[in-house]
Amino acid sequence: IGDVTLTMWSPSGLRVGLVGVSKSFIPDAGAIWLCATDDIYQCQVAFLRKSKAFLPLLQARYLALFNYVDARNTVHIRWLKWMGFTFINEHHHFGAEKRLFYEFVRI
Repeated sequence: IGDVTLTMWSPSGLRVGLVGVSKSFIPDAGAIWLCATDDIYQCQVAFLRKSKAFLPLLQARYLALFNYVDARNTVHIRWLKWMGFTFINEHHHFGAEKRLFYEFVRI
């Protein structure tokens, strides 16, 4: 579990995801992450609106947030762009499966 972990709930009471920030190996930088189910589509507009509201809480302890995202994960990539993250690098053989990942940051 990270420094901050938030649970996302749908209006019907389903847990649709988790989002958080963990301390990283880079001083003053946190590793942001998101894990969501397909049920998040039931409340996608509310999720997008509230995302911007909780971003200051996630970034409060850090000068920068960063991480890597699988290039196939277009939903999360769109969310990261919506949240103001910048994509700074491509890693063509990343992880155990040696897939394309994008590195992103928000300062």
